[in-house]
Amino acid sequence: KLSIAHVAIEYIEEGDTLILDAGTTTLMLARLMKHRFRSLYIITNSVPIALELSETRWDLLLLGGQVRHHSMALIGPATVRALEVYHADKAFMSATGVSIIKGYTTPNPYEAETKRAMIEAADAVYALVDSSKLGQATLASFASLQEADLLVTDTGASPDFLENMKRLELRVHLAELHLPAQTHTVKVG
Repeated sequence: KLSIAHVAIEYIEEGDTLILDAGTTTLMLARLMKHRFRSLYIITNSVPIALELSETRWDLLLLGGQVRHHSMALIGPATVRALEVYHADKAFMSATGVSIIKGYTTPNPYEAETKRAMIEAADAVYALVDSSKLGQATLASFASLQEADLLVTDTGASPDFLENMKRLELRVHLAELHLPAQTHTVKVG
């Protein structure tokens, strides 16, 4: 997820207005962004992302709505209504499943509606999804594969999935996995 965030940050420019969807990979992206940019406008439905970015001097808009307890994401009709009046340069989205047939999916219908509204509010959409979720579909679809300008995933993506994406002429950026440096303990004396 950190490798995916390192790739995603390269698509952000100083002064951008960004939508950051709730998720662990988007949270990683937020952590990296704090140290790289002076001026951004952030729209998010993620309580953890809002807390992470609260120490910056950026403009930060935390959307209201129903709290999805396991992710602390704000979702539902109130969130969707709020998004209808906003515009962003880019949206960085998460997904629980990505299927060639069903597209980008999530297990919660209210979350799907919220994600759909985020996509509609943005000029460009970046899907940040680790390879364990590729080739799977969960309950509710929120976007076709074609609606994301770019899928950023890791090198664990199956060759069949990548071949299908290539056949559909869809852009995929594979993030190289960065393994932590290994440390060795040396016993002295």
